[in-house]
Amino acid sequence: MKHRVLWITLGLLVLATGVAAAGGTRVFYRLYHREGASWIQYFPGDAFPVGGNLPGTNRWRYTYELMNDTGPGSVNTLYVFFNGDGGQHSDFPPVGVSAPGGWTPTYIAPPSGQEAWRERFRGLAAPVAVGASLEGYLVEFTWEDPVLPGPQSYDAVFTTGSETGTTTPRKPEVAVTRTSWGKLRNLYR
Repeated sequence: MKHRVLWITLGLLVLATGVAAAGGTRVFYRLYHREGASWIQYFPGDAFPVGGNLPGTNRWRYTYELMNDTGPGSVNTLYVFFNGDGGQHSDFPPVGVSAPGGWTPTYIAPPSGQEAWRERFRGLAAPVAVGASLEGYLVEFTWEDPVLPGPQSYDAVFTTGSETGTTTPRKPEVAVTRTSWGKLRNLYR
């Protein structure tokens, strides 16, 4: 009975901290849409921008942050998948790609007759050690569906194997402002 309580407690702790029980990596993404001369960030649940899927106004960008929380070693390669399944990801090759210092991006075309493509980021000279994170992975692409691009599959490769997961949207950073109770009540009158 004591062991069962311990495992249940450990499981709840893992869920509460947001660390996947089966894996040691997480990949967060931020999604941006090109609007005029600016990149505007979008979050899940936001309204789709008018014309955001039409030629000339359908440029989108993902930026990624790789976190190696408790992996079995350093991450030296990250694959991000763009599945051409008619609804969730771009059916087209990237328009632009960049990687953090010490990492090299490579476009991997889909097999003949398929639409799915992937981007490989390799950092053999600058792997992400256990307990570390790295930002700066970027993929720009065109998009024709009238819905926001969503999470993607990824593979994080260690020297001893790999781990598959799904990217997670990076939550917006909210500034906390200290306000008196009187000011708060006035907001709701």
